[in-house]
Amino acid sequence: MAAAALEGKVFVVGGVGSEGLANELYVYDTAADRWEDRRPAPTRRDHLAAAALHGRLYVAGGREQTLSKNLATLEVYDPATDTWVAGPEMPTARGGVAGATFDGLFVVAGGERPGATHAEVEAFDPETRRWLSLPPLPTARHGLAAAVSGNVLYLIGGGKHPGLSVSDTVETLEVH
Repeated sequence: MAAAALEGKVFVVGGVGSEGLANELYVYDTAADRWEDRRPAPTRRDHLAAAALHGRLYVAGGREQTLSKNLATLEVYDPATDTWVAGPEMPTARGGVAGATFDGLFVVAGGERPGATHAEVEAFDPETRRWLSLPPLPTARHGLAAAVSGNVLYLIGGGKHPGLSVSDTVETLEVH
């Protein structure tokens, strides 16, 4: 699954549940200490990325339970209207990705496919509704985490090889 904080709530979407691939969207209200169901995402998938930007939840990539069924899908959820809209597909279909909001963009980094990991870092610009290519990861990997502090995007851990692999790699992308 993927999660993102938006307007004092935590949005959790996708993943794998007891019935297989999930598309459910759950929202945890931190002030009320309770969960609620929202409109499910249009696409069932796991190993996806999510981030909040401009009052909306952005969800991209992922796969359908296998490396050979990676997705390039972008979907955007508006909590004010409880609706999803499709966005333009990512240039590179992949699962096992990390997502973050960085410099006004929804950034998706890394991933895996049969036989290889991805170094691609692509960013969706909601103003132009276009995907941009950012500098690639120096170390291609999947299953990594993304976090932002100040003007630095940290890309942490992840496996250098498809399947179960791990690393202690930490790389950064800075905005000047």
